[in-house]
Amino acid sequence: MTTIGLRLAVVLVTASFALRGGIPIYPGATLDVQGMKLDRENDPSHTNKLYVTGDSFEKVYTFYQNQKGATEEKEAAKGNAARGMKLGVFQFKEGTVALMWPSPSRANSTTISVDTSKE
Repeated sequence: MTTIGLRLAVVLVTASFALRGGIPIYPGATLDVQGMKLDRENDPSHTNKLYVTGDSFEKVYTFYQNQKGATEEKEAAKGNAARGMKLGVFQFKEGTVALMWPSPSRANSTTISVDTSKE
């Protein structure tokens, strides 16, 4: 299998997982295993999945803003711009998506946290 074929297979598997779960995963985002490991070390109760993409925060934000069933939580983003951070939170019937830039685990990247647990 070529590198392009392998990447396409990973994207398709990720997309089908997202469709089953109801919350779409940003196209081309990859599972951030290292970020999840660090997150679990800080708080073992976390069950969210972390994804990362090199695309801009604005592009990822627009993707989620345009998803059917997404409700934006505008209050979540206040106060972060002054610290050089960007944050976006979207509620779906199935859970929550939080966008963070810069990514805690990779420079110049956007982290996508998908939490489908219902507390």
